[in-house]
Amino acid sequence: RLHYTPDEDGAVLKEKTRRYIRAMDCIARSKAKELVKLLEGLQLRGKLLDVGAGSGAFSLEFIEHFPSLKASLLDLSSVIDITRENISIYQKDICYQEGNILETWSLGEEKFNVILLSNILHAYSENEVIHILQEASKWVEEQGYIIIHDFFMEHYWPKGQLSDLNMLVNTYNGKVFEAQWVSEILRKLKFQETGLIPLESDTGVIVACKSQEQLEQIPLDKKAYLMGKLKNLGFIDIKQIAAETVVLTESAEVKCQFGCQHYGSGKCPPNSLSIEKTRVLLKEYNYGLLLEGEPPTGEFQKKMLKAEKEAYQQGFYKAFSLWAGPCSLCKECSPQNHCTLSRPSMEGSGIDVFETVKRVGINLKTLKNKNEYVKYFGLLLLE
Repeated sequence: RLHYTPDEDGAVLKEKTRRYIRAMDCIARSKAKELVKLLEGLQLRGKLLDVGAGSGAFSLEFIEHFPSLKASLLDLSSVIDITRENISIYQKDICYQEGNILETWSLGEEKFNVILLSNILHAYSENEVIHILQEASKWVEEQGYIIIHDFFMEHYWPKGQLSDLNMLVNTYNGKVFEAQWVSEILRKLKFQETGLIPLESDTGVIVACKSQEQLEQIPLDKKAYLMGKLKNLGFIDIKQIAAETVVLTESAEVKCQFGCQHYGSGKCPPNSLSIEKTRVLLKEYNYGLLLEGEPPTGEFQKKMLKAEKEAYQQGFYKAFSLWAGPCSLCKECSPQNHCTLSRPSMEGSGIDVFETVKRVGINLKTLKNKNEYVKYFGLLLLE
């Protein structure tokens, strides 16, 4: 950052901090509800350390949802004073720890069963984040959890990029990180971690613990866990859709036959799934994931195959993908040859892609020229 804020007296700075914390409290409350809902399968108990606690909204939601937890809020002394004011009306049994998380944490003798880092990492640089995670690793119990909630580049990338720009303008060295990088740091610290678990909104979660056995016992939502894994493959966005709401249209094959140069070649119609076969197939599945990508076609199709494989390995044994466009994996393709890699396209199987993606809130428009940005969509069907 090149522009620094002017020096201000203590009273002015404290009032600015108070207004900021109260404003952030509004969104923190809604985020906290999302987070505890994701973690409700964990029997969290013992001592919770809320790092960079701010308004205290996350601690309040955690001890409300997990009554066996006792919360300690760690933040700068100037912030803790405001935090006390903010949550004093709730009369909860809460401890306060004053300290700078960029220095060595002095927290007494006992360690913590849960350490929460919510919307903290993006305010700092790589080296500072590594320090924060190192300190957290020192203070977590052997059977405890580190829970990281933040913006991540892999999940809902428009908000991630905008938040990153916001950090450039309004912090000294903050940035939005890739969840994969954070996971790598946790593994270097000898932790097992879930990888990115996206929330329904624009943030995600990583849960870390010290043993693989403990990690496997975390009762996470299988779909959310899979979506986090698929984000790491480089898809721009992922939306869940009920299989019964996928829209079919007779016009899809007609447009293939009379408007596409690939008709009759490779695995394109009529060598693809008929609309009747697609209709029957969709009844075998409960829902699917719409995966958004971009050219080149072959690279997008390879990602779809990786997504299908990942879903299978996560226990979705009926996982099957339909991608976009004619198969571009090989230079030459014969319809008579059996190919284990090729998959049918959505449009070639009678699916109205435009109307289907609209049902999950994505707007598409036809292109006026070849230079416009192209979106690809694939459908990963799951039982």
